Amino acid sequence: MNAAICYLTCPLLLLLSSATNAATNISVPIPNGYQTVGNGKLSWWGITIYHATLYSVDGIYHPQRDHALQINYRINVTAQKLAEVSLDEIEAIYGPQPQRKAMVQRLSAVFCDVKKGDSILGHHRPGKGATFYCNDHLSGTLDAPELADAFFAIWLHPDSSEPQLRTQLIGVKSQ
Repeated sequence: MNAAICYLTCPLLLLLSSATNAATNISVPIPNGYQTVGNGKLSWWGITIYHATLYSVDGIYHPQRDHALQINYRINVTAQKLAEVSLDEIEAIYGPQPQRKAMVQRLSAVFCDVKKGDSILGHHRPGKGATFYCNDHLSGTLDAPELADAFFAIWLHPDSSEPQLRTQLIGVKSQ
């Protein structure tokens, strides 16, 4: 597992040990007509961190077409920490980002603090940006196409730190 993901999860293990296992059903606004492409989970030492589902219009992942990624969290984490870990993952793919601080600020502005059972859905419009929802509420729009593209690359780029999860998300039907 990537060190950035470990950095996020290590401090949270204590929280998980006292959390209940009851899942919360959260309604997130999957774009109308979208179909599931694939899903998977990220676990560390047998503890599930989150479940992820990728959606597209035709149920097939096309990198240059609109798609949505839903993350259902099994841990508590702040928007700031989500943004920092996201930038760590982006840098693992693309190298050091000179505008790191500004990028973290932009991402944390469209995320929300999550607790076990919460969900974030990102609707990605490649080359245009992304819209984010926390549970069923609009949390923000990322109008920086390069940053939005890099953010979704965390899960969908061939150099993702979690290649097995990537394969589960995009399935064998990717084009």
